Amino acid sequence: MQDFKFHNPTDIRFGRNHIDAELHDAVAQFGNNVLFVYGGQSIKKSGLYDRVKGLLADLNIVELGGVEPNPKLASVQEGQRLAKEHDIDVILAVGGGSVVDASKVIGSAKFYEGDPWDLVIKANGADRNVLPQVPIVDILTLSATGTEMNFGSVITNPETHEKYGTQGPNSPAVSFLDPELTETVPARQTAAGSIDIFSHLTEQYFDRDDANDASKGMIEADAGSY
Repeated sequence: MQDFKFHNPTDIRFGRNHIDAELHDAVAQFGNNVLFVYGGQSIKKSGLYDRVKGLLADLNIVELGGVEPNPKLASVQEGQRLAKEHDIDVILAVGGGSVVDASKVIGSAKFYEGDPWDLVIKANGADRNVLPQVPIVDILTLSATGTEMNFGSVITNPETHEKYGTQGPNSPAVSFLDPELTETVPARQTAAGSIDIFSHLTEQYFDRDDANDASKGMIEADAGSY
């Protein structure tokens, strides 16, 4: 058995009826200047993009689109620039885990004057956990890593051929999880997300701890559902 402490302050809104009724207030509680972060064309093809823009029509929306899978440093750097230039109060991340991962680091980078890669690798004295972080609200369209309710991100730097995880001070403030939205992404992304879930379960399952039947049993039940 392993001892642990667990505290998760993320407000989870699960189901089909929350976005239209609650998204505006969930975002506006943090301010009027919103950085709307998203990935490719899926949210536009499905109508989710227009739906979100309509719900937040009275707020000041700045967009950062094109966040790639395995989010690249360039998206974080552009997000940092926009967050500073427009004094962003809240980040709305709509898409899969990469969009949320990038948004978390952007939320810290607003308050950092150097390259946000420093925040990922803790170079030049940079430490995300001693900086403020812009609140994040997300609408998830793909199940994968659990980033919608944790503190972690993984960022890729193609120039240095490096990919690192980073922990910040906060998990997303509010996460909207409508399972129907997972049907709006390409099948290949659903497959990739399923393998991501399974790989995270197995990497925790094959540890060296003894007498850990409770957690192993939960992992077996989760993995069995796939």
